[in-house]
Amino acid sequence: MLTSNALERIPYALDISKNLGILFPERAQANRWPHKPNDAFDGL
Repeated sequence: MLTSNALERIPYALDISKNLGILFPERAQANRWPHKPNDAFDGL
């Protein structure tokens, strides 16, 4: 069984996924974006 915390977070993850699909015309771009280095976090 999922905790209430996990149940609260699931819609956020789904919204992020949906919005990445809106921002990037190709789904492959949306899937790659979270794995790209980020200068704000010293490239992590």
